[in-house]
Amino acid sequence: MLYFFDPVKKEIDPVDSVDASAVGVWENDIEKALAHRPEALFKATRAGAPVLVVRTSARGPEMADVIALDAEGRLVLIECKRGSARRDTLAQLLDYASTYAADPFRHLQEDWGKGVGASSGGGLINTFQQFAQDPTADESSIGREQVLVVVAASQVEGFERIANFLKTHGVPVHFVPARLFRRGNGDLFLDVEPIDLNKRTGPEDEKNTRPVWLINTNESHSSGAHERFIALGVAAIWGYDDGPATLQQGAKVGDKIYAYLNQVGIVAAGTVRDDEIRRASADKTAFPGASDPENEWHLGVDWKALPKPIPVAEVRSATGAGLPVRNTFCRLWNPKVQAFLEKRTR
Repeated sequence: MLYFFDPVKKEIDPVDSVDASAVGVWENDIEKALAHRPEALFKATRAGAPVLVVRTSARGPEMADVIALDAEGRLVLIECKRGSARRDTLAQLLDYASTYAADPFRHLQEDWGKGVGASSGGGLINTFQQFAQDPTADESSIGREQVLVVVAASQVEGFERIANFLKTHGVPVHFVPARLFRRGNGDLFLDVEPIDLNKRTGPEDEKNTRPVWLINTNESHSSGAHERFIALGVAAIWGYDDGPATLQQGAKVGDKIYAYLNQVGIVAAGTVRDDEIRRASADKTAFPGASDPENEWHLGVDWKALPKPIPVAEVRSATGAGLPVRNTFCRLWNPKVQAFLEKRTR
């Protein structure tokens, strides 16, 4: 049972799960709220908002509730349901996705002009370049791959079965549970279980290949952190509410890992030396002045500093794909990117 706790009055008030329709909440209400806070749908990152919102749904046109891009240039289509996610929810999203197949950037540019771009004043390509930290990103690299995201209170069996089928055929589908709660005084709360947008499920998972990882050194609060990563022999995170969970993505001894410095590029390549996630000690912190060692966590890595950073633009030029720079720690899935970085860092 969930309660609202008032420490002043020393009272608790039951918070009950409610059906959105029963309390007059429409899908459009949820969609608009989440469009303003897209980070609520995706696991926390210190690198900034995980997606660039292009447009939210309006009366009239048939479109996804939220149209967005991630830093790799993938088109992210988000559909919000106030009840359960059903089979026709996926059919609806696939129909929307099909309209972008032939010329994705042209459609995205139209969406931008009628959506966020109408008030921001900037062009889509320039805004995306800043978002992805890649001044060379061009129209041809945006929107070619698509990701489907469904936000709902629950999912029925038919939805889950079809979603799993699509995943095995290379169509990423993510389900984000979002449940509505109400206090006795009428206050409403939305409980959202964020997902890892970068996680792939499908044919890639079946390949017997060793994972490759990327960590953003997150130096906005502690300049020079990447140098301390190398000196301490660690990949480090700090200050997350869920403690070491961000590092606990499955990295194993012997896995390849790269360190990314915001606005610069990949600055070091390494190999995981010790896959036990350990708490930092006060005298061995990668983020002095910014981190509480009680909530700084380390993954052991043997690093090699690169003589020259590898910017996102170079990766995109060589492979046609960007880097997931809006993530703190994640797996690199693109085999072309993996092969390029392996060759480039020998």
